[in-house]
Amino acid sequence: MAAYICGNWDVSYIQASLKDSDLYNTTKFAVIPQSEGATASYKTHATGLGYAVAISPDVADDPDKLAAAVDLVYEVTGPAFAEYVAVNYALGGLTKVENVDLSGFDQFTRDFYNYNYVDNTPCEIYDSYISSAVWDVLNTDLQDMLNGDAKPEEVAANAQKAYEENY
Repeated sequence: MAAYICGNWDVSYIQASLKDSDLYNTTKFAVIPQSEGATASYKTHATGLGYAVAISPDVADDPDKLAAAVDLVYEVTGPAFAEYVAVNYALGGLTKVENVDLSGFDQFTRDFYNYNYVDNTPCEIYDSYISSAVWDVLNTDLQDMLNGDAKPEEVAANAQKAYEENY
């Protein structure tokens, strides 16, 4: 058995790479198990949508342009778009879509959809909420900790210091 640890944003190119191979039909998705004694959320995974929407301040003085920009934001983040993405691509949007019919999708796509949106609980990616300065320290230190080159207390102290310096 082999394992590849990645985020949901990697699945499309993994799927394309495995298509038409024996691995395509045997690849499965799983949440990394919690550590022994952990009491927090169970069967959770980080999720990210891979896009962001912003409105330029240049349109603030033009009510028609601002209204058009706001309409576009609602169009690409609202329930109608989420429904379109779910039905056509078996992916989630910013609005939850209930009872998605997966019967037209292959097993790989159905397995990924169920892993991502049905069988497990998504949680936001931490780096979506913190500054890049703190993220840089955390990312490097977490790798060092996983490699055995740093202790959790050191990672926490460095993260706290970066937070205090940047907020």
